[in-house]
Order: sequence, then C-alpha cells, then structure tokens
Amino acid sequence: MVSDAHVDPRPWKNGRKSGIISIVYIRSLNALFPVSILVALIAALYANGCEQQRQYLYKGNGVSLWQVGAPNTPSGKALKARAGDWILSSSSLQVVVAGTRKDHQQFGQFGSIVRVALGGVVTEDLRELKGAVKIEGKARPVRVSEVKPAWRDKTPAIQIDSVVTDIGLRLTTLVEIRVQTSDIALTTRITNKDKAPIRAVQIGDSAFWPDGLTFAPGLGYVEAPTRGHLPWIARQGKTLSYAVAFLEGKAEVDFNFLREGPSDQVAVSARFDLAPGKTNSYKRLLIAKRADLARVAETAWTVTGQAVGRVKGSIRPVANWATIEAKAPEQGPLLVSSVSPDGSFDLPLPYGSYLISAFSPGGVDTQSVSLQPDAPEAAVEMFAPEPGKMSYKIANEKGDPIPVRLIVQGIPPTKNPVFGPAFVANGAGNVLCSSTGAGEIEIAQGRYRVVVTRGIEYELVQRNLSVDEGKGAVMRATLKKKVDTSGWLAADLHLHAAPSYDSEISLEDRVTSLLAESIGFAVATDHNVVTDYQESVNRLGASGLLITAAGVEVTTVEPTWGHFNVWPLSSASAPPPFAGITPSELFAYIREQAPDALIQVNHPWMNEYGIGYLDIAGLDARKGVGKHKGYSPAFDVIEVINGYEIKDRERVEANLRAWFNLLNLERHYAATGGSDSHRVIWQTAGYPRTYIRIPEETPPDAIVQQAAAAIRAGRSLVTTGPFIRLKVGGGEPGDLVPAVNGRVEISVSVSAPSWIDVDNLEVVVNGESIATSAIRAAKKKTERARISLRLPVSKDCWVAAVARGGTSLHEALPYVEALPLAFTNPVYVDADGDGLYTAPGNT
Repeated sequence: MVSDAHVDPRPWKNGRKSGIISIVYIRSLNALFPVSILVALIAALYANGCEQQRQYLYKGNGVSLWQVGAPNTPSGKALKARAGDWILSSSSLQVVVAGTRKDHQQFGQFGSIVRVALGGVVTEDLRELKGAVKIEGKARPVRVSEVKPAWRDKTPAIQIDSVVTDIGLRLTTLVEIRVQTSDIALTTRITNKDKAPIRAVQIGDSAFWPDGLTFAPGLGYVEAPTRGHLPWIARQGKTLSYAVAFLEGKAEVDFNFLREGPSDQVAVSARFDLAPGKTNSYKRLLIAKRADLARVAETAWTVTGQAVGRVKGSIRPVANWATIEAKAPEQGPLLVSSVSPDGSFDLPLPYGSYLISAFSPGGVDTQSVSLQPDAPEAAVEMFAPEPGKMSYKIANEKGDPIPVRLIVQGIPPTKNPVFGPAFVANGAGNVLCSSTGAGEIEIAQGRYRVVVTRGIEYELVQRNLSVDEGKGAVMRATLKKKVDTSGWLAADLHLHAAPSYDSEISLEDRVTSLLAESIGFAVATDHNVVTDYQESVNRLGASGLLITAAGVEVTTVEPTWGHFNVWPLSSASAPPPFAGITPSELFAYIREQAPDALIQVNHPWMNEYGIGYLDIAGLDARKGVGKHKGYSPAFDVIEVINGYEIKDRERVEANLRAWFNLLNLERHYAATGGSDSHRVIWQTAGYPRTYIRIPEETPPDAIVQQAAAAIRAGRSLVTTGPFIRLKVGGGEPGDLVPAVNGRVEISVSVSAPSWIDVDNLEVVVNGESIATSAIRAAKKKTERARISLRLPVSKDCWVAAVARGGTSLHEALPYVEALPLAFTNPVYVDADGDGLYTAPGNT
C-alpha cells in the first residue's frame, strides 16, 4: 500500500542519521558546557547537514533523490534532466520524472517518467510513462497536480499526485527503486472523493515510447490499432530495452496510433467499483535492461508468475545480422531477440511448445522445440541460408552518379525484404535511400522487382532481377529528367528528425531522404526545437544539391491552438514560447524576435487530432472571422496540403475550397504543401512539395531569404506529381498584372513523367472553374495539356490552376495510396488600372 509513504520537507534528511540534535538534548548539555562551545557544536552539526545537502537532498538504503536546479545538487546533465526534474538514483539505476510544465521538450510530460538510465548514462529516452484512468471503458483526463519527494521504509521515493479533472477521483503514484533487483516499482492509489459511487474504474499507465513499435507477447510487434489482455509490454531500443510488467494479473492494453504512426499504449487494471471515500491500489513494475528484449522478457515473465525455461543455440554460418523468433501455436510471436555477434542466442520462455525461426539476410530457418518442468532447456542449431548480393549503380544522362530511392519488391513466392526500421535511410522496410546512387545490399535468394526513383521531375525505372546462390545481381539505371522546372526550386517546408519527440530519423538520414527525392531547398521544423541541417549537408558533401533553413514547428499546449512553422531562424535561436500562450501573443513574440521569419499555419483543418488551428479557432473561411477568443489572423501562409492528407482526395478538395474562400477576402494567404515526414517510409519526403519561383542566377547565400520572401508573396505552387506553368497577362503566381482593354491572356500547361497520371487541368477564377481540359494525351508525352484563353474582366480577380490525376502514385509510394494533384498560387489581376488589388469577397 502507498499509505505508509510520507512527504518530508527537510532537504537534509538522509534516512539514517539526520545530523540534527533535538533542542531538549542541547538544553541538557548547557549544564555541562559553556555557551560558546554549544554554539560551535551546533555550527559543526549544521555544517555536516549542509555537506549532506550538497551531495543529495534525500538519501537512504542505497537510494538518492534530488531535484535538478536545487542548491548544491548534481546537475543531472548526464541524465538529460532539466531544471525542476526529480532524479531517483541507485548505484545501477536512475529514473527521471518531469517536474516542470514549461520545458520546451517536455511539454505535457509533467509527472511522467521520461528517462531511465543504467549506470548513470542515458543512451536513449523512455519519453513518457504517466498515469491513466478509464471509467466504464472510456479514457478520462488525468491532470498532475504535484510531484514531490516521499519516503517508503526509510528509502526516498517520488510521489506523483494527480486528479481526474471531470470527476472526484484523486490519484497518488509512488515511484520506487528496488535496489536488490534494479527495477522500478509503481504503485498507484486511487480515492473516490465524490459523493456517489463510481462504477467500472480502471487505473494504470499510458506508455509513449520513442519511435518504434511496441512488443506484446503473443502479438509480436504491434503494427495497427488493437486491444489485448497481456502480462507485459515492451519496447526495444538501440541499446536499452524497457518493459512494463503487470503484477496483479493481465492488463487491458489499447495500442493507439496517430497519423504519423504508433502513439501511446494505455494499459489498465481490471474493472472495480469505488464507493465514496474508498480507495484501491494497483502495482506494476518498470524494467530496463542494457540488452534486447530477451533480458527484459525474462524478468517480466518471472515477476508475473511464469516458470521460465530456455531455448539456447546458435545460427551457422554467422550472418551479418539475424533475429530469433519464438511462436506458440495459433499465436503471434511470443518473443523476438537479436542474435549475438558470435551467432549465439538464449531465449527465456514459459513452458510450452514453440516454433523457433531464425531470420537472416539469406532467408528463414524454422525448428520445433518444447520446454517442460522436467526438461526446462532445449538446444537448437539454426541454419542461415547463404544470402545473395544486389549492387546498384544509378546515374543521370551525363553518366554522373545521383542520389536515388530504391524500392525492392519480392516477386511471389519471394517475399519483400525488410532492410531495417522506418527511420533508417539506407534501409527502411523494403526501401533504401542513397546519397551517392551506388551501393550493395545483402538479400535473400529469389526474384525481385526493383523500382528506382528520384522524385517527380524524373522518369522512374523498374527492372526484374534474379538473385541466385553464388551469383550477385546488379541494378544499373540511367534516370532521365523529364520535366523542365527551370526558374523554380523544389522545396519541402515541413520536416521532422530526431530532435522532434516523435521521430528517430537522424539528421544525416533526413538529408539523404531529401536528396533522393531531388529536393533543392528544405526547412527543418522539429517540435519546439530549432534545428539546422547544414552540418549534415556538409558531411554528405551535398552543399551543391541542397540549401537548408533552420526553423521550428511551434507546437502549442495548455491550451492547444495548433502547430506553426517559423523560419528562417538562426540555428542558435531559442524556440518561441509554446505553453499557455494565445496565437495573438505568439505571433507578436515572433514578429518582435524574428521580424523576417515566416509564420505558416500547419495542417490548419486537421482537427481530428486537435492540431488544426483554423478548425480550433472556429474560422469561418467565407468571412475570415474566428469564433474563439484568442484567434489571430496575423500569420503569413497556410499549409493547404499536408503529407498525411495526400491519400484522402476528398479532404484535399475540401482544403482547396476553404483556401479559395480565404483568397476572396481582403486578407488573403499564400498556400504551401509539406510532407510533414517523420520517417523514411509511410511519410515520404517531398510528397507534397512546394516549388518556389526564384531566379536561377540567385547566389546560394541569398536563397534562404529570397525563398521566404517568395513564399510570403505566393510565388509558388504545390504538387504531389504534376508540374504546372501558369501565366496570366505575362505574370506568374504571386504577381499583380494589369488587364489590357478589359481582358487578360491566360496560358497554362501541365507536365509530368510517364509514371504520373494527369487526367484533368482546370483554370479557376475567384474560386470558380472557368475552363477545364480532360486529358487524353499519351503518358509518353511530358506535356500533357495546355489551355490558352482570353478572359474578359470588369473587376479585380485572381486566377489559379489545378491539375489532377486519377491513378495512384503507388509505384513510387508503395506505403501510401496517394493521387496526383497540383495547384498554383494565384496571379492577381488589376482590372480597373489603379495599381492595386481589391479582393472580390464571398457571396
């Protein structure tokens, strides 16, 4: 029970000898010693107490506790702790609990376990483990009120107090280090402070690991939303693995997913009723090991009451990489473990019968084993099939090597290869990005279809290759640039990498993914962190191919108003404030601190995730008025299409219509499109992209500022495939052109390589279609359609163009069913010759 824990405010208490002598005892000494001696004695004792304070705030039974930033305490820098965080530490294990609401990285994490370290060194973040409550099967909001020190059996602990905000429930969670077993005990006590009984209560945790899938015994790595009743769940990191074991029976676990992939796993107890004034408690164990899943699984099985046997063996010959998987009949994987460099493995498993499979670059080997009380160990020798090798050498029409992306698909019965996790550029799923266009990969023998792409300006090449025993295969290809984009710079203005809390892709891998798509300008926009790709560009020797700008995605909380890109910034800039701030205050702060920075509203209508500013503000796009107090129109541009939306044509068309309505108002905003990519696959960099109109003679050191100015002015277009050239009265998107004799000449064309479908080209004036062209041209023609017309105008107006395709881009985007679409920013027409533009308004 938690009831025997208590808070002690005395910072010098150490759980053994406090260094403070009672006043009664000191008074008794007065009869024997002069006052001067007593004063000296008290000073010495006080100094002793202060010395202990300089070392630790709290200490007892091999466990220490301190708050980062308190006087004379360790900095916590090695643990990546921040001012206000609480650190609980033993000789082998350290736990960091977020103790502040305002830190730019730990927003919303107050009262969460954010980091666990072994031996005082953090190799990777836990990110977030915090309390969760369900009532009658529905999650209820939990708000942490206080994080403070506590004592349990003369041992310091961390106490987290919280409330369910919409009902009378109070929670107290005690975080303790178990020194003997080097793990972390979590005990939550919940009390009903309401006057009525509360039915069907469940308590537990929300675990939000860093990027990567959660492992669940019997389900394997969970790749889609589901629910399970499980004894434990785990996450394997690069060097550290975690598990949460449920000590009071199987937990009900919901595996949740957001638009960018897996989010939290909500694991709660069995249901119970709670009468007024009554309490209940729930115990779990957080396990961390410096190894793969096998070690945390062994502890998790044991503490949940399972008798554990072992499957030991080796894989021969030793492969460059191999994993071992154990499956029970009619279940998913019960355990997956990496093979040691010498080829050996050791799987802890409950008693039962299993299929043991060894996966390696050359294929799969499977054997059956059984573990029983009278035979708790089984020895197996696994065979690693000899892998084949596939080399690739890709060049442009001049014969120069170029960055590319390759998609390797197995031709049945050959399966798709899996090169690595979704955040690794040189092998994510069955996709790899190369910054050089040349390399070699190990792959199982079989037949493969290899697709080579370099983005939407280039023709796509695909070939079938056979990889046979003892024979390699070579993919040679010349990629031809088919679309003339001279005068326009391909840009991705919304990108994430490892500095973001929800991405693990390294900066160099992010740059590689951009090079592979022929992106020439990129803005780093991590959540509440100013990031700069330039050093990574230089390390890859790509400064002649990619120009970058430092930026940030301001991700607001308390309350959530949405997400806003801000760029260009100095790489040394602090991120703007993001918590407890209104858009009016935020925009004013940015204008003061970075007057030249561009403010972009990201995914403005994506409110199913609570991140669409214009939806949150209740903006009436026809009137330009926000319903909610705090709304401000003082931003610059709108991300009309986001990479998470390209698979949903209906949503994209709705976004376009809303933007058209805004263009009809006096305060109109230019449009952009950005991939919002957090990984290498699922969200591919450059889809969509924004083309920026910049003169080709612009010196490289002037491009960032010119790009920002061009975006603000609307000298740009957005596309997932087709490329549009629009001219109105001799002007291009973003220009103001005069009408001549009450007319303007309009010329628009659309081009694409053969793998991109374009079946419709449309001219739009003030949001209304005035001309369309159904395209029947053969795909071998790069220019698919052209419209020329003379438009009579009596009032100022704007003109834009839209191109659409009806066939998926699946050849280049195998993980997303996206349709081709492109649209330009408008050309503004001055019909009355006053040199100004007057918006038409919405009728």
